[in-house]
Amino acid sequence: MAEENNEIDAQLIQSLLINSVQVAQIPSTQNPVTGLPSPMAPPVITHLSKNAQPQTKAPPQPLHQQMAQTERQAIEAALAYTQGHKVKTAKLLGISRASLYEKMRKLEIQYSETC
Repeated sequence: MAEENNEIDAQLIQSLLINSVQVAQIPSTQNPVTGLPSPMAPPVITHLSKNAQPQTKAPPQPLHQQMAQTERQAIEAALAYTQGHKVKTAKLLGISRASLYEKMRKLEIQYSETC
């Protein structure tokens, strides 16, 4: 049941973002040191619709839970992309290695090749 609520909440957040925000497309280049993609500049929100409506009636999760879920997804995706290389993962996410380890501990993320 809790997993279903998380799925619904994630869908709600995604639908709100897709329906209400237009992000400017910014070209990216490859970092010569890490070999990972590195954006030239962060995305810029160019338009936020005042008429954005969620596609579901489920109430949203508290902000700290939404942020933790989003952080978890970003860290897990970056770990998979770097095949578990923590230094590259931290650089890709724009945080220090120590911060990555702290977030992984707090969110109980343990990377393995089967992730």
